[in-house]
Amino acid sequence: MVNIFGKDAIRGKEGPRGPSGIEGPAGPIGPSGPKGDRGVQGPPGAVGLRGIAGPRGKRGDQGISGVVDLCRLMPYTVLKNLRENDEVACFFITDLSKDILRDGDKIKTVISRNVNRYNLTAVKPSKSLKKLDDRYALVFDHSRYIGADITLDVHQPGYFGCICITFRVSAAAEEQTLISNSAVPSSDEFNEISVTDKEIHIRMGKKSNEKPITIKNDTHKWTTLYVELRASDDKVRGSYTVWSDDKTLTGTFEASTQYSQSRGISVGARQNDTQFLNGEITSIEIYNGAGKEGVPEVLKELIIENQFIEFYDEDAHPVKKKKLI
Repeated sequence: MVNIFGKDAIRGKEGPRGPSGIEGPAGPIGPSGPKGDRGVQGPPGAVGLRGIAGPRGKRGDQGISGVVDLCRLMPYTVLKNLRENDEVACFFITDLSKDILRDGDKIKTVISRNVNRYNLTAVKPSKSLKKLDDRYALVFDHSRYIGADITLDVHQPGYFGCICITFRVSAAAEEQTLISNSAVPSSDEFNEISVTDKEIHIRMGKKSNEKPITIKNDTHKWTTLYVELRASDDKVRGSYTVWSDDKTLTGTFEASTQYSQSRGISVGARQNDTQFLNGEITSIEIYNGAGKEGVPEVLKELIIENQFIEFYDEDAHPVKKKKLI
């Protein structure tokens, strides 16, 4: 264009703004910015209504008690702990340097394995032991021992006491005392186990003038006898188990007293030196406890089985059913 108005150009008046152009496409999205701080948590909402309970599930199988498991899996541990810590007294002779004390040829003391050390002390000492397969038997022939501190205590409901003893009679048919607490005829707390060559007599929780519980058994054979007393609200109830070489006998009985408490025991004869035992004893265990059910059956069987001695014939050596614990 030619400027016809002179040397200097003159700017014209600005005209009106034209319309906006068409908007172009959006650019790409930029990177995310940094995350901001977390806000303050609000209060919890209201708890909703509890739903309707579902149907009751099927009852599971009954479990095995801990005592059963322990007796089956760890019998040595169970018996060792029971005898050393829980029983009132426990007598086995397996180690002549630890289980007895001698005075010359006399056996003056039989030492309890329990920590209480309630030992049997000789009034009329035995001089003889018989060697068996895994232990010794103390031979009684006009011998008697006492345990002044040993008690069988069933003095109120919910308490029980038990005794397990393994023995055999050598000769004679007259009554002989295995273990007793009294020789006083009028005593109302008379507990005694006596034997003949064909019978076992139990006077537990009985008055001394009452007839005993009588069990037919050949006591010339090794016999393990377990007797348990349990006190209920009205009287003492008892049970017994007899293991011999050819049979097992069980039974129950009721005492005539509301309680039974033996303070001190006499082994091998009564305390007045009558009814002497002519035979042998290998083991005695005495236990007191609390509980209406008494000793669990599996534990009772473990105690009996571990004491028991089996004879295959009269000339054979005695053989234990299982290793002595």
